[in-house]
Amino acid sequence: MTSDKKISERNWLTILALFLVLSLSVVMSVYIYGQIKSDIYKSKEVSVVSSSNIFSRYIIDTYELYYNSGTLKFQEVMGQIGDINKDFRSFQIIDMDGNMLFDSGVSALSTNEKKIKSELDTNILSSSEVYTKKSGNRIEYIVVPHIDDWGNHKYSVKYHVNYQDANEKLDRFKVIFMLVAGGVLAVMISIFTFLIYDGKYRLAKQHAKDMDSINNIKDEFMVLVSHNLRTPLSVIKGYMSFITDPNSPKEEIAGDIVEMEIGVQKLSSLVEDIVFATSILSGEEKFSSDEVSLEEVVEDIRLKYDSQIKAKSLKFRYASEGEATFVGDRKALGKVLDNLVENAIKFSVEGGSVDVRVTNVSELKVTVFDTGVGIEEDRLDSIVGFFHRGSDVLKYNFEGEGLGLYLTNLIVKHYNGQMHVTSEKDKGSTFEVILKKES
Repeated sequence: MTSDKKISERNWLTILALFLVLSLSVVMSVYIYGQIKSDIYKSKEVSVVSSSNIFSRYIIDTYELYYNSGTLKFQEVMGQIGDINKDFRSFQIIDMDGNMLFDSGVSALSTNEKKIKSELDTNILSSSEVYTKKSGNRIEYIVVPHIDDWGNHKYSVKYHVNYQDANEKLDRFKVIFMLVAGGVLAVMISIFTFLIYDGKYRLAKQHAKDMDSINNIKDEFMVLVSHNLRTPLSVIKGYMSFITDPNSPKEEIAGDIVEMEIGVQKLSSLVEDIVFATSILSGEEKFSSDEVSLEEVVEDIRLKYDSQIKAKSLKFRYASEGEATFVGDRKALGKVLDNLVENAIKFSVEGGSVDVRVTNVSELKVTVFDTGVGIEEDRLDSIVGFFHRGSDVLKYNFEGEGLGLYLTNLIVKHYNGQMHVTSEKDKGSTFEVILKKES
């Protein structure tokens, strides 16, 4: 039976996995976008350097040819250069002394006007190498020295880089990534919504299944308990009729009373187990903390089932290791051992054996071996269920209401312990109970 907790855990694990996938997708998208941005800026840098080397000579030649002549041709040519090359927002012609001779970003500078100084260092202007000023991974401006055919270096051209085209490319990629991310997010939300509603549907379905199981258990309980109640009651009723009959032989009355006492004991034991189980489930049962002699408990149980042991010619063996006492509830420990031993005797074949081994060191371990009919492998997980009985109860005519192992399991859980079952068909079973010591 799948629990609500397992369904919820499975859904949350799926949601967590999807969240990790989404997070990884975001990280990968950011990384890919960063790589694309870096590649675009690197491509821009290559384009800027290449264009500046091409245009610098043409700009200086045009300046020397037209500027001092005072014609409009200079402005026209410079305007064409700016229109043709979109890599630059503007460019400036600067002489070796740092004087700005021309700025395409403003109106033409007249030779009669006061010289405007550039902010460039003279070392940059006098260098024969291209100088690049960067801000992060973007170029702010580039300074290209002009060396004429005779090796003279009289001017430098400063270009202010235009990133409009690069930014437009990045904006397009942003839109693409946003659309992809939006699509992924929409898919994730759809999956999350499906999982939430699917989880609720599964839980509702599981609740319905559990209710059916509970109803089946109730029906089985009514059949089993009514049978176990009816049988001893019928025996008691029959013997009472016999005893009250004046014509009944007096010498047989004593034996009938014994049989009635056995029936009453069975009824009392059944009612006691049901009351004990329900009190544990409701939390009303108060477990005591007494020093219990383990050997005495086992001996009491052996004496209790001595007649059955002899009737089946069973060998009953007991072995112990560690401390002789265990701090716990005498009644609860007795129930655990009683139920395990009773099952071992009940399901053992004639001439077999029942071994009880108690190890009381860091924890109490009780192991009961039998050489009985065994348990089917597919039923091992369910034998501790409420009123569960093996499939061989009819074949071998075993009596019992199927409450013993369930009650044992409740007690084991109270002591934060464990119960393990191993079995092989027609070769016997081994029940191991581990109880934690109380601090």
